[in-house]
Order: sequence, then C-alpha cells, then structure tokens
Amino acid sequence: MNRSQKLAKRLEAVLLNGQWIAHTNLQNEASLLSMEMAQKKVHGLNTALELIFHIRYYSEGIAEVLNGEPLSVKDAYSFHAPPINSEEDWQAFRTRLEQSSKALIQFVSQMPEESWDQDFADGTYGSIEQNIEGFIEHTYYHLGQLRLVRKLLHREG
Repeated sequence: MNRSQKLAKRLEAVLLNGQWIAHTNLQNEASLLSMEMAQKKVHGLNTALELIFHIRYYSEGIAEVLNGEPLSVKDAYSFHAPPINSEEDWQAFRTRLEQSSKALIQFVSQMPEESWDQDFADGTYGSIEQNIEGFIEHTYYHLGQLRLVRKLLHREG
C-alpha cells in the first residue's frame, strides 16, 4: 500500500467510518446529535456544531490547496459555524460534511507518490504529507472533545 492509500484510509477512518482508535468517527458523532444539541453550549466549551464545522473548514481548505488553489482558510474563522435554524439546515450541514470528507479522501487516494514531499501551500507549513498527518491528528483531538461535549450534553439533559 502506498502513502496515498494509507493516508486516505486514515482519513476515512477518522472522518467517515473508523471505529478502531476512538471507537467512533466524525460522521458518526454528528449523526448522534440533534440540531438543538449540536448548538447548545455546555460549561463554556465550544459547541458540537463549532467543533464539527472547524474540522470541515480545514478539510475543505486542505482540499483547495491540494487542488492548486491558494491557502484561504484562516484560524480566526475556523470556529464560525453557520446558523442552523431548521432540521433542513442541520441535514444540509451534515451532508456537506460527508461530501467534503469524501472529496478529500478521494483526492488524497489519487495523489502521486512524488507529491507527498512537496511544500504545502507556500512552504511555510511543511510538506503535504505533514499537513495531512497533522490534520488527521488534529481531527482525533477534536473528536475527543466532541465526545466529551456530547456526554456532558446527555448528562445535563
């Protein structure tokens, strides 16, 4: 298995269907939340919606760079989740999460081996491989936060 396939499998595990490391994945955690629970603040922490948006925001930003576009994502905007005013909004948000995840996984799975050591964006951020690995680790970090927020929400009713 080459690097593209390995990294695509790791992305798929954390974003869509993995159960091995965290016994869950981002898509599963989002599906366990109602629209109301996703937006509810608990103990001053980020909402589940904000955490999920944060990961999707960076997923889409990485995909843009891999597609040859300039780096456009900014840390300052990475938790600015859109308002969710209806079940349709919540479903559309979750659908976009799934579509963005699948698009990134597909793109990564098809990357040529020689691309992995190239600079990500302008080179300030290391190699493409470092950024994909970092994104995976960062996603697991926020996945843990998301699980804790969800548990706190269930305890508070």
